[in-house]
Amino acid sequence: MTINKKQFVYLQEMGIPLWQRKSNKQPALSEEAIQQPDTTDEDLVINIEDVINQRLFLDTILALNLQPADFTQVSPNKLQCDDFIWQFNNNEHLEYTHNVLSTPVLSAFIDNPKLKKRLYQQLVNNESVNIHH
Repeated sequence: MTINKKQFVYLQEMGIPLWQRKSNKQPALSEEAIQQPDTTDEDLVINIEDVINQRLFLDTILALNLQPADFTQVSPNKLQCDDFIWQFNNNEHLEYTHNVLSTPVLSAFIDNPKLKKRLYQQLVNNESVNIHH
């Protein structure tokens, strides 16, 4: 789908990022990432069925060239697909390193364009993800 510059500006002003993957190359998940401790509250539990049907989740994983059906829940607050782990937390900690994306729960992104922008920046700044306009 292509958009013109005016449409792009409108979408940006509304806090809606446009993502397009340039490459499918992803580094292997390091042993450090697998052993990385949770940066979340111990009592946080997510429901995979709820998460994989949310628009932000779908848009993000599609930008990473992943499919929702390939995800499994590996702990109460983590979903995994191949070498990629999405870890949820109860605060505004947002980071993407070693193929581990750590974010607040998806409901925290509702009506929060600054948080969405931080997510977009983490994905763009990660060398394994090439997203462009």
